[in-house]
Parts: sequence; structure tokens; C-alpha cells
Amino acid sequence: MAGLMRFVKKVVWDNVSVPAGGTSDPVDVSKVDKLLIFVKVSAATTITLQVLSDGTYEDYDSITFTAAGQNWWNIWSLAADYIRFKTSAAATITIIVKMKT
Repeated sequence: MAGLMRFVKKVVWDNVSVPAGGTSDPVDVSKVDKLLIFVKVSAATTITLQVLSDGTYEDYDSITFTAAGQNWWNIWSLAADYIRFKTSAAATITIIVKMKT
């Protein structure tokens, strides 16, 4: 019988005003199997998921909003120990990372 997966929720930004080019604190995903990310923004912006690679954060994937809105973002596999988020434009942002270990 396979072990049960554990559910973990990490609130990265909770309705926070973030300036253009702003980045979140790192999120440890070293023991994570799958990510489900909720993103809500107050204005047009691109949210970029960055991964730590050889000591530097590199762009991995992004989600673009042409106006205020929200969306879910599925990341099925990711070989990284830490991630963070970056916004291209100033906005009030909520990002919640739901992780399965």
C-alpha cells in the first residue's frame, strides 16, 4: 500500500501591494510532488514562477493577466528546491501555493 500524500498550503502574498519587478520570499518545494497555485491580481501583470538554480533564480513559467482577475496554475513536476514569484507590473496580489508531498 502506497503512503498517503500530505497536503500543505503556503500563503505567499495575501492581498499585498507589490511594486513592478517585486519578488516574493522563497518557498521550499524540495519535498513536493505537485503544485497547485492560486493567483489573484488587481491589475494587468505577468506573474513569473522562478526556480533557484545554481544559486540564482531563473524564470521557469509565467501566467499573464490582461486585467484584474484570478486563475489556478498547475505545476505537475518541478526539479527545484526553492521557488519564488515575480510580478512585471505593480498590483495588489494574492498567491497561495498548495503542495502535495
